Amino acid sequence: MRRRLRRALFPWLLLSCAPLAILAAQQSAVASWPVEYVGGSELIALETKLNLRVTPTGIVLEGSDGRGFTIPPQAVKIILHENEPNWAKRELQSGTTGGAAFGPGGALFEAGRALFLLAASRNSHIVTVAWGEPGEHGAAFRVGKQHYQELLAELERATGQPPRNPQKEWEAAFKKRVPVKLDRDVWLKGRRLRAGTHRVTLFPDFYGRWELIWSPLPAKFWPHVGGRIGPVEVEPASGAGKEASVEYARTGPPWTIAAIRFPDKIVRLHKGPHLIPGQLLREQHGIVFLQYPYKDWEARIRLEGHEGELALKFPARHRHGGSTEFPCNGVVFVTATRVGYVTTVARHSFNLSRAAVQEAKFSKIKTKDGTYRFVPLLTRQDERSTRDEFRGIFDELFYLAYEHFDRLLAEFRQARPN
Repeated sequence: MRRRLRRALFPWLLLSCAPLAILAAQQSAVASWPVEYVGGSELIALETKLNLRVTPTGIVLEGSDGRGFTIPPQAVKIILHENEPNWAKRELQSGTTGGAAFGPGGALFEAGRALFLLAASRNSHIVTVAWGEPGEHGAAFRVGKQHYQELLAELERATGQPPRNPQKEWEAAFKKRVPVKLDRDVWLKGRRLRAGTHRVTLFPDFYGRWELIWSPLPAKFWPHVGGRIGPVEVEPASGAGKEASVEYARTGPPWTIAAIRFPDKIVRLHKGPHLIPGQLLREQHGIVFLQYPYKDWEARIRLEGHEGELALKFPARHRHGGSTEFPCNGVVFVTATRVGYVTTVARHSFNLSRAAVQEAKFSKIKTKDGTYRFVPLLTRQDERSTRDEFRGIFDELFYLAYEHFDRLLAEFRQARPN
């Protein structure tokens, strides 16, 4: 009797257990990959080891302590991949990954750490995933060489976004550069371009917006320092030839470019400030300043009142007339009528009318009483450091303030944050 009962119940037991077996099989079939979090908008310590798995409901990254985050596949806009040495080079040059900052804090990865990664030359790849609105969310993680191809295939299957290689895209755009001739010096988004023949190209950024690349650099260098302008307005055009032509803005000097006509496109540049890089403009406690970041240092060029006038002030370190005395830190300033230097060492400070200045550059101010030489001063909390890389930027902006103070002041007001 018992044997007959077992035989009768056995099929029913099999049917009742089948859903549990199928669910267990599905869970065990979800592939996972070991990765390391190297930067992004999520509040996770860098170099944290995570387990990444792609499920029907999300891309899940979870640590051994259960902490992590989930990326909704339908919200993913970008998937980037490249080997770690190339990625570290871009970090070192630009301070951000993919030319984009994720989250309210800013850069995706700290460029100072990229120098260490570049020296380490790990045999691994960096995969970057961005989701939400441009610049809203992003995460970069390190994947072993043996895993990254299958991981990319799974991410593409789940999100519908094909992985992109930034280095290859830039090299392809670099080959499409066309010459453009300038018959005068022009200012473009805070950068002075000298008269002569330059080479330019258009490059779609990682969100599909166009950027203008003014690229005198070899292809192996990334165009993040000084030569990248965007996003820009692009409209179709018909034409012939291999050169680009420029249309200058009506007001000048200083001159700027209103549009660049390529053989098949027109790039409009008439919006926003051109004498200063508007994206670097900040305001804090009523003081407007340009914030130039360099790794975890920064230089701030401030616009504020000085003895009843508005002044542009440059943080500087100074040696007087080639003196070997201990250098002192202070501020070089320019107003509509005066030039000066303020420091705690009274004998090195000066405040002169423009008529008393024989040569005016940030790095060298010459008067009848002597020559004052300066180098840009950067800060990091309570530390100070000089960087020659900023000398050209400071000289250009000082020149504008000295020669075209009213125009520069107007651009500060135009670009001032609301």
